[in-house]
Amino acid sequence: MERNTSKTCCCDTAADAKAKVCTCGTQEKSYEEATYSMIESIIKTALIKHAEGNIELHKANIEVYLANPAGIGEHSDIMEAIQAELDKMAVHIDRLEALEAYF
Repeated sequence: MERNTSKTCCCDTAADAKAKVCTCGTQEKSYEEATYSMIESIIKTALIKHAEGNIELHKANIEVYLANPAGIGEHSDIMEAIQAELDKMAVHIDRLEALEAYF
């Protein structure tokens, strides 16, 4: 069978629309595989952005503590406060490393 070179798949009108398996060669993955791949990509991107945002949040807190240690009324021990922020930051760094290494 010759490969379909048009942008649309001629299999979309197939009788078995639920399976959406392309037989003309336009699509290399089934509909379910493509959907799963897209969802996986969206979730992975969201996890990465969430971790990166939290890293920046904790980094900003540390920068504030370093620039103005007297302005921290609720934290009498500045070192403890910075270490706590570093610990929180490390959790998100570990998550990014795990995502990169295993997914």
